[in-house]
Amino acid sequence: MKRMTSSCAAEIRSLVNVALGNEKADLAIVNGDLVNVYTRELLRGWSVAIKGERIAYVGNDAGHTIGPQTRVIDASGKTLIPGLIDGHTHLNSFYSLGEFLQYAMRGGTTTIVTETMEIAFPLGYEGITEFLESAKDQPIKIFATAPPMVTISPATEARAMDSETLRKLLEREEILGLGETYWASVIRGNDRIIGLIAETMATGKKILVSA
Repeated sequence: MKRMTSSCAAEIRSLVNVALGNEKADLAIVNGDLVNVYTRELLRGWSVAIKGERIAYVGNDAGHTIGPQTRVIDASGKTLIPGLIDGHTHLNSFYSLGEFLQYAMRGGTTTIVTETMEIAFPLGYEGITEFLESAKDQPIKIFATAPPMVTISPATEARAMDSETLRKLLEREEILGLGETYWASVIRGNDRIIGLIAETMATGKKILVSA
């Protein structure tokens, strides 16, 4: 934990130094038209400077962040927008993940959160972890949720996830929390579902409630 804190502090200092011009950026995208999603303005001729994996500076002149080793991309005539996040999808419904990502990227999507229930029912924990491994190192960041159920049918309950499996999945960085949880199951007092919700809350991760 100390090492992680020290690393984060060093990263913050480096980002500050780049913004001030005391260090140079790894990448600078210059002369683009920046969409301000808060004010709904189009800021003409703005630039973004990046250090490592993070944005260090956004402004109308990034010259002070550019050094001999900085890669510079001239975005004249292009529009810069924040990366879009698809917060709920079912990637397993697509025949080819690679084909789907090509279309998703064109629309500005940089991160996807997917359900895994379609894999969990036939293949269980091993199927979910194999899918997560196959989704690594993609041009888009892919996160997932742990599947509390497959359908509302009692017939699927026998193959549904238990607390032990959930705990193992929640230990993974790519699992952001508990997936589609039908509110009706909670109201009816389904002990397994309520237990899964409690397990997830204990870790501080998220719970998705579906209709």
